[in-house]
Amino acid sequence: MEFCRNNPPTKLLRSLVTDVKSFDGVKFIAADGSWLMLRGSGTEPILRIYAEGNRKPMRRSCRDWGSS
Repeated sequence: MEFCRNNPPTKLLRSLVTDVKSFDGVKFIAADGSWLMLRGSGTEPILRIYAEGNRKPMRRSCRDWGSS
């Protein structure tokens, strides 16, 4: 989590990352309102990934990436 917090991506798909929040994991927020959040589970050795996009290509990319 520290690496992600200190080395955020510059873009989420084609939209610039404008903000990084780190209060419950690391959340990257893009200029178009889409976001990606990485969060370590407090009870299991796993990483949870959450994403939201307001454009169809963003939603499709997240869905395809998550199902692979």
